[in-house]
Amino acid sequence: GAAFVLAALMTLGSASIVFLVDRRQAVSKVPESKPVMRKQETMFGDDWEDEFGSKEDIEELGKYVAELLSKRHYQWVSKKDQVRCWINHAIPELDVSKREAYKETFSSVFGRVEGRSICG
Repeated sequence: GAAFVLAALMTLGSASIVFLVDRRQAVSKVPESKPVMRKQETMFGDDWEDEFGSKEDIEELGKYVAELLSKRHYQWVSKKDQVRCWINHAIPELDVSKREAYKETFSSVFGRVEGRSICG
């Protein structure tokens, strides 16, 4: 129903943000080589560290989002400003002040429908 459609739009929106941000900003933060992912406890508050992907990660997600927008009939090239505005409103900032707040805001975005996780 409506919850599933909202979840699909949120997923689309979160994927779209990476693709549609100003490329100069995104590329400037991208390391030359793919970073080694290391398992460690997530820190919150002032110790929070945002995640940045490699150039390949960004391009892969961008390609996926571009194809998804096209297949779902979005005029994302000619109406780029409107799509960016929609994405900005569709993807809320997650509260990283403490673990419980993060879990709560994360669940509100990726929530559950009929006891099943919407996005894995």
